Amino acid sequence: MKALTALMLILALALLGCGSSEDGDGAATIAYETGGGMTGQGYRIEIEPGGAATLQTYEGTEERLVEFEVPGEELADLNAQLEDADVAALGEELSGDCFDCFSYSLEYGGESAAADSATMDDEFLAATEALRELADDNLPPGFGP
Repeated sequence: MKALTALMLILALALLGCGSSEDGDGAATIAYETGGGMTGQGYRIEIEPGGAATLQTYEGTEERLVEFEVPGEELADLNAQLEDADVAALGEELSGDCFDCFSYSLEYGGESAAADSATMDDEFLAATEALRELADDNLPPGFGP
């Protein structure tokens, strides 16, 4: 329970301290993070307005960093999807008492949203689907269960 509380605190601080930036074209930095569970694993994907991306994974005390580029058309699609999703309207709902939950956070255009395994709804899932797929495609070998 202490590990879950610590993870939620870290995610909350990340949401407060990691504002998104926009370039001259209105494209914003995109960040999506998930983590938790009994093994303490997760990742954070961050995509800059120009397409440079990082995927930081952690599993227990082991951390790894993968850098890659998101092609222009895929980046434009991600930005359009997140604009349509209205990130602020997704809200921040964390149950706070879910033992083996994963927490999820999304940052885009100065707005943020958060959920956990117990509070995740279809709208949050839809808004983050492409980001989860992008992260899955770039996870380092051997990450996860």
